[in-house]
Amino acid sequence: LPVSGQEAHLTSIYQALAPTSGASLEERLATLSYLETLCTDAHIAEAVVNSSIIKLLAELVKSDSNVDPLRAHAATVMGLLVRHADQIHHSSTSFLIPALMLVLGKQCAVPLKRRALACLGELLFYIATRPEAERASWGVTAAEVTSLLINTLGCGDEITVHYAAKLVENTASLTDLTAAANTFGFASRGIVDVMLTALKTTISDQLRTTLYSAMFKLCLLYTSPSPRDS
Repeated sequence: LPVSGQEAHLTSIYQALAPTSGASLEERLATLSYLETLCTDAHIAEAVVNSSIIKLLAELVKSDSNVDPLRAHAATVMGLLVRHADQIHHSSTSFLIPALMLVLGKQCAVPLKRRALACLGELLFYIATRPEAERASWGVTAAEVTSLLINTLGCGDEITVHYAAKLVENTASLTDLTAAANTFGFASRGIVDVMLTALKTTISDQLRTTLYSAMFKLCLLYTSPSPRDS
């Protein structure tokens, strides 16, 4: 589509998802399913994630007045958009992390928690790949990330625990360890302790493998010279 046609198409998607559209729940879920099919195209994903649609999706996810299937599906689409977009502009997406943190800090349906955490993991990984000076603009603090990880790693739902462990493993696998060590504070005794507890209680071989791998990556944070000391 030409730019004008693409913008008109995205506008029609926004209007179909908006609470004021008058669309039924089934129609809004169908619109999300359609949008999900577009997310793997990097060009479309970048256009959508830097448009007003991403803010609408974040509002759908964090609003307690929306039904859980709608919130969970919107979180899935957000995660896919973040994964496949090459460039995410902080100026148009600064609300994403606070919205996801808000959802994950509340009591919510397990499927919604899983998908919100998966989306947050995609976004933190993206931030970790950016230059250190650029990361600061996202306003992520090590204290809030550490607190979130300790809570999710100890939540008891093995899929959520797996997502949290994967977040640590993937981010700590990057060549530049400054995001994992400094920006996100992964080298925290609290995170290691809760992972050890999860290892003792899980019966899932897949989760145990991920936890062992994540803890190995954390060991590298402890043993590698700090980039700030070099």
